[in-house]
Amino acid sequence: MNTILVKLSGGLGNQMFQYAAARHLALLNEAELLLDVSGFAKYKLRTYALGHLNIQARAATSLEITRMTGRSSTFKKILAKAAFWSRSPSRLETVTQQGLQYDPSLIERRGSVYLDGYWQSPRYFQDVSKQIKTEFQIATPPTPANQSMGARISGCNSASLHVRRGDYVSNLNTFGVHGACSARYYEMAAAALSARESGLVYFVFSDDIPWARENLTFAGEKVFIDFNDPDHHYEDLRLMSLCRHHITANSTFSWWGAWLGAEDGVTITPARWFNDESKGPPVDDLIPEGWMRIGGDP
Repeated sequence: MNTILVKLSGGLGNQMFQYAAARHLALLNEAELLLDVSGFAKYKLRTYALGHLNIQARAATSLEITRMTGRSSTFKKILAKAAFWSRSPSRLETVTQQGLQYDPSLIERRGSVYLDGYWQSPRYFQDVSKQIKTEFQIATPPTPANQSMGARISGCNSASLHVRRGDYVSNLNTFGVHGACSARYYEMAAAALSARESGLVYFVFSDDIPWARENLTFAGEKVFIDFNDPDHHYEDLRLMSLCRHHITANSTFSWWGAWLGAEDGVTITPARWFNDESKGPPVDDLIPEGWMRIGGDP
């Protein structure tokens, strides 16, 4: 049986892109999908984040990773130095992403493959989008507060609005790459959405709720989702996906919240996603057809 092993890295949004591309390739190859989560043992800023989703894959063991890639894992460094391991060929073909643009050759690969990259384009999995949406449903039951908020969202003309700040503004290197969406962007996006829809209620998600409260001054009812801590980011993702309309940040997290939502709603996204556009995928590869692009920031 063929095997697709995918290296996971980054936060929840990044891991979802990596999984979705690998899942499509696994389906095409009639292969088992395994997850390489070994990198999180050393990378303390992020953790494996797909465990609350309805995914159809399991984490590979350290021994499996070593055997399939020929690379040393955290728990097999001693064995990797032995002659047997050094002579063992890699069983999987390693495919490392070259550049960040969409590469159609990925889904043309056949056999057993180890994927190392970000794969940030819906074009990698658009042919199996219904299955990906099913597997990205949140399997963990909502808390009472989230269940109540979900009912409120479903009962009105709801719009998710995501403000991503955190290290986008606190770390100069990260800010240089990503930038952060300005209050002006959200004002323009809300104006564009309200020109199409009436009776909107904005449900605001952010890692900096105080900034959002102070700076989102445009007209309209706003509900600030301030009761989920970072360990419950999947709860925010579920609530986002329940909204009919979406205003995203330059963030893969709110990208997925919008993509998982209703297809008949309006999604507004930044026209630019990076201060340094050489550090990210082209916007034409990243943004689905039909989404509205607004503003010149970040």
